[in-house]
Amino acid sequence: ELLRGGALFDVGRDPARPLRVGVGEQVLEDVGSVFDAHRRADGASVAVVSGEVRIWTGEPAATQAEALADLRAGQYAEVAGGRLAALERRADLAQHTAWLPADIHFEHSTVAEVARRFAIYGGTPLHIDDAALAATRISGRFHARDPEAFVAYLGTLPGVRVQRGADDIRITRKL
Repeated sequence: ELLRGGALFDVGRDPARPLRVGVGEQVLEDVGSVFDAHRRADGASVAVVSGEVRIWTGEPAATQAEALADLRAGQYAEVAGGRLAALERRADLAQHTAWLPADIHFEHSTVAEVARRFAIYGGTPLHIDDAALAATRISGRFHARDPEAFVAYLGTLPGVRVQRGADDIRITRKL
């Protein structure tokens, strides 16, 4: 139960055990995603960074519960009085997560974990296409709103290639 304020949830994928977060009259149901939830006097808001979140009025198992919205990565919704008050299909995630710390500090984390943390702050999606590279452990500190510094760092690793697409950045192994 989110009693007041906001929280960022980073949930592992387990369909048999979905996370349910009560936010006022609503219940957010998540299976494997990162999302930002805020409780307000007049309702709640949720921004989905990755994965999917379903917004319910009431507990999902109850017969009177109603699904208000299914949100996917990059979407934002506000609910009030048990109704969907606003829906942004292409939300500005950087704006909705502006309250997060300015630095990303990590020690012995995998490249995939660090890339996922950068995704929380919005910006161009970063994909690590090589499993061995994704599992490589690194340490460092970067400004969260400067993913380019992190991408430049990855480009300095031996055998790594950075490919910039129109909608994403892919990190691969050089052939």
